Amino acid sequence: MFSSDRTELRKVFFDCWQLKLAGKPLDALQQLIVSIIEQHPEYHALLDKEKKHRSRLRYQ
Repeated sequence: MFSSDRTELRKVFFDCWQLKLAGKPLDALQQLIVSIIEQHPEYHALLDKEKKHRSRLRYQ
């Protein structure tokens, strides 16, 4: 599932956070990622605005 590509890993974090906000079911790994994100509220605003930051993250 994961690679060493930083951009792909960032997308996984964005996707997991969006699934959580939408109330959709998460698999075990997604739950773990979301639990880490929840421990770092300083990143919530960034993760809430994926589209705004997409160009900086180099994926479309």
